[in-house]
Amino acid sequence: MGKINVPSSWENQGFHGYDGYAWYRNSFKLSSDLNNKDIYLVLGYVDDVDQTFINGNLIGVSGGFPNDYRTAYNAFRKYYIPKEYLNKDGENTIALRIYDDELEGGIMSGKIGIYTYEGRFEPDVNLNGPWEFSIYDDSFFLKKKNGIKIS
Repeated sequence: MGKINVPSSWENQGFHGYDGYAWYRNSFKLSSDLNNKDIYLVLGYVDDVDQTFINGNLIGVSGGFPNDYRTAYNAFRKYYIPKEYLNKDGENTIALRIYDDELEGGIMSGKIGIYTYEGRFEPDVNLNGPWEFSIYDDSFFLKKKNGIKIS
């Protein structure tokens, strides 16, 4: 597992020509003024398919993984995070399982972050920058390390 900058394709960061599965991982803490607000994770545009988890709980899917592959490269990702999934007093872990079929892949563009219901132009928690990154579909490692439930 290494680091990759978000948002940007993984091809632009040393994985030229790679098509297939990858995992992204990051963490954040909530400030006390966000604890009682509706919270959303905005991932902008992801190429092609994603499954997104908070603290091991699935919060969103866009597109379809093989064998029922459906691209969602042009779908804006904004996922509601149920309050019961959040650790209000400590770290919260985001994990994304991404599949890219061709050309560039990954978290491509947008102001990536945690947003409140009030709607803002800038995130309450900015998540642009380095994320942990692993190519292939190493679900065993991630299930064991993060408690992620993968169907």
